[in-house]
Amino acid sequence: FMREGVNVYGGFAGTENARTGRAMGSSDKPWDFVNQTIIDGGGAVRAIESRANFTVETILDGVTLTNGNGVSTSTSGTGGGIIIRPGFKVQKCIIKNNTTNAGGGGGVSMTGGSLAGSYIYKNTQTTNANGGGGIHVNTASGFETIIDNCTFEGNSSTIRGGALNVQGTGMTKMSGLVIFNNLADGKAGGAIYQNS
Repeated sequence: FMREGVNVYGGFAGTENARTGRAMGSSDKPWDFVNQTIIDGGGAVRAIESRANFTVETILDGVTLTNGNGVSTSTSGTGGGIIIRPGFKVQKCIIKNNTTNAGGGGGVSMTGGSLAGSYIYKNTQTTNANGGGGIHVNTASGFETIIDNCTFEGNSSTIRGGALNVQGTGMTKMSGLVIFNNLADGKAGGAIYQNS
């Protein structure tokens, strides 16, 4: 669980003395760190989450979240890899090979907050009506969800929204997205399904 006001940064070899010292790979992708920091749910639990809305912005940066299944003490069954709530900023991360079969968002569930410069890859959502193979967004009234400069590849949903399922009465802003090879399994929105 993320703790409010405690920022977590990955991608270090352990010899750096500043975040700018993290070695980057040969691509121009913001998530391409030479030294990966991996949080693995082991197919048994969600990799990481914020349990409540944060009033102090809290950052997760440069981490790979994998093999989560959405099981947790908080909102169990949704957001296979991670739950992002208002005040939580996730950036330069890889979210891959996560799944959920009881709720929305194979990789990510968002009720607010932001996700930027990240790679959402081969996440799967099945069974529940909310959909969203990569991300399920359900922004509450008065809150804002921002998804910026992210790439969605190979995500799938048996319901709707192979890459993204977006709903809610709050504001959702998306920009600079690359979306390809996602699947809604014959349902609506191979890339994006928007409802409400």
